Amino acid sequence: MKVIEERSIRAYLSARGLIKQYQKQKILIEGGYFNAISLKKLKPNSSGLFYFRINKQYRAIGIINHQTFVVLEIWDHQ
Repeated sequence: MKVIEERSIRAYLSARGLIKQYQKQKILIEGGYFNAISLKKLKPNSSGLFYFRINKQYRAIGIINHQTFVVLEIWDHQ
């Protein structure tokens, strides 16, 4: 599965020093290791949104569209 993010997402990650941690998770998604990154569906289930953990504090939210995970937002989980 391919992972795509917008430039604003990259700027957000860079400002918070999360680039390396995000890239590691991105490689795991692209390799198909969904259990290793805990890719989960965001509730309510009908929303169609998924999220994965970048580190203890930050999560990436996105949608799956034709074998592509589109990152829509990075948010502070705490």
